Amino acid sequence: DLNKLKAATNYAAFNTGAPFTNNSALGTPSGAINEKNKGVYIEYNTQIPVGDLVFKVNAGVRRAVTDQTVTGPVTINGVRQFVTMETNYSANLPSLNVTTMLTDKLQLRAAASKTLTRANPNNLLPGLSFSDPSAQTASAGNPSLQPYYSENLDFGAEYYTGGLGYVSVAVFKKTVTGYTVVQQSTRKFSDLGIDFASLTAQQQQAINDRGGPATADVFVNQPVNVNTINLTGIELGWVQPLDFIVDGLGFSANYTHLDDENDGASAQLSPQTVNATAYYENDLFSVRASYVWFDERIAAGAPQNGLMLPLIATDRGQVDLSASYNANWFGQKGQLTFEATNITNEPFRTNFGYANAAYSHFNPGATYHFGWRSKF
Repeated sequence: DLNKLKAATNYAAFNTGAPFTNNSALGTPSGAINEKNKGVYIEYNTQIPVGDLVFKVNAGVRRAVTDQTVTGPVTINGVRQFVTMETNYSANLPSLNVTTMLTDKLQLRAAASKTLTRANPNNLLPGLSFSDPSAQTASAGNPSLQPYYSENLDFGAEYYTGGLGYVSVAVFKKTVTGYTVVQQSTRKFSDLGIDFASLTAQQQQAINDRGGPATADVFVNQPVNVNTINLTGIELGWVQPLDFIVDGLGFSANYTHLDDENDGASAQLSPQTVNATAYYENDLFSVRASYVWFDERIAAGAPQNGLMLPLIATDRGQVDLSASYNANWFGQKGQLTFEATNITNEPFRTNFGYANAAYSHFNPGATYHFGWRSKF
């Protein structure tokens, strides 16, 4: 009973007297976003015979309208003010999908579409926070961020091997307008509008060591909409049950390669990714082992720390495992579960331009979960 909990803890008094902070305990910016979305779509489906082939056609268009209000704290001349920015945008998003069975096992696909992706809400809030004890690197939001649009072309083929099994290949091209990336700029601390007294003693000392608030440089990372990015690539997939070896055994694998290296770097995407899963399951027991690998990528573009060098996230592979066992313990039916994450203890690492210049190194360790699910 939430009302009784509030009364018992004197919540209203604590809430009224609590000071407002620009950031939460987890480092996310404070503020509010109100968004109203309206949409309508029209869809048409048909089949067109051409000789011995039948082409299945799905076509449609969606009209989307968004009204957005972003409110957040901004400190100006040492005084915190709440700034509200209203944004509205609309788009027509058409799509066309065509498939045909070239043989009873081989299917061809073609698709064309325009899609919209809204900005991350955390990136919209205007709050600014420091990510290091020396107050030299800061992260700021951008209420002016617009959604980015992508015009997509996809061509693919699928060969069905029986049951749920298939092998697929697809090539794609995406022309992305206004893609959101994080860029760094150098600003004086005094231009940030942050009360010097609000910093920790260690941060204040670091600012003074760099010449004081009026002189000390701060590197501010802020998301921005960039110009058009062209991405082309190929995707290979294979899903294969192995019931002919052992009933319930199987695997799935996926490989993606971005063909345009320069724009792939601009989009801060890995040029190559691999996903693979092996599984075994029956009515009593199931187990899945998965492996995910990402090639190195640009995590944040140049300049960084005043130098024309990017932050590079190194390549990384992770192994996970999940299993379950349907049991009847103490006269109660249930399921025993086990999950293991990052079994090989792979770290997250970013380098400052060069492989021997570590910028961050985070070792999350391996995590193991045991659980029991049951109904009473």
